Amino acid sequence: MESNPPYLRMHRGSLHCGLCDRFATEGHLKSQKHERNVSLFVGDPSRLSTLPRGWEEHVDPNSGVKYYHCSTKQITQWEKPTAADAALDESSTAAAAAAADAAAAAAVSTLPRGWKEHVDPKSGVKYYH
Repeated sequence: MESNPPYLRMHRGSLHCGLCDRFATEGHLKSQKHERNVSLFVGDPSRLSTLPRGWEEHVDPNSGVKYYHCSTKQITQWEKPTAADAALDESSTAAAAAAADAAAAAAVSTLPRGWKEHVDPKSGVKYYH
């Protein structure tokens, strides 16, 4: 009898892929995502056990299947987040921050003639006069 790789395990009577947190169907085992995760596992198993900053792994008590929660973004998902996902999130967050800064600068530059923006030194709140 041929044994399964360590990332495939039985869960409630079905084979489950621990690399991708999916049921190990024939279609899944042939998918690009699974093949990529296997190549990462074979090359460096520790790479698959780390989560991007802010993410935590949990187990659904009803199904026993892992899910992931990001406290910084307040989102929950079944798919394990990857470093590539985190990089996309960080770049979109940086772009949003840059857009907000540009909008704030534009708002300041459109003050009525004679008005200036000031910051209260005690509270840090902006005011205009």
